[in-house]
Amino acid sequence: MKRSIIVLTGVCMAMLLLLLCAACGTGAAKSAQGTTDTPKNKINTADSKSGKPKASSTSKKDFDRVKLIKMAIKNQKNSYAPYSKYNVSAAVLMDSGKIYLGANIENASYPAGVCAEHNAIDYAVQSGERKIKAIAIVGGADYIVHDYCAPCGICRQVMREFSDPKQMKVIIAVSPTKYKEMTLEELLPESFGPSNLD
Repeated sequence: MKRSIIVLTGVCMAMLLLLLCAACGTGAAKSAQGTTDTPKNKINTADSKSGKPKASSTSKKDFDRVKLIKMAIKNQKNSYAPYSKYNVSAAVLMDSGKIYLGANIENASYPAGVCAEHNAIDYAVQSGERKIKAIAIVGGADYIVHDYCAPCGICRQVMREFSDPKQMKVIIAVSPTKYKEMTLEELLPESFGPSNLD
């Protein structure tokens, strides 16, 4: 009897983790929709006449946002999400100027799945990189980007390890011309990071 309860509890926990993290689930994406009224979040949409992004206070040319978003969208095909069917992709720009890609990879043992953002950052770090400048994230069911996909809490903490949260830009996009941009500090206020252990 005890063994059955333990196994059932483990399965429930695994399913919960899948929903909350492994695919940066739709709940996280929905929570991002409610942030559009916050003045700190910069929303960019295409100009109806030219189709080009409207100028915003954050559209300074410190890096190519459109290129980063396009790379994330193109990489979405590499997502492996047979259980949630929610395909996420991330393109992370490091201080060196190099861009690394990641996609969510699910697993039949749900907690073993890894988010797109985590995969991209891990790839960058194992390649010798240490500081994130920006990340673009896209996601949607069945390889279609149809809504904003905000990073889960664990991914936000992984970003915090390798960035200055006041400077790092997080872009959640629906298309190269429709996206929201904020700093990591806005997404993860009062964060705990390496400096707390000095």
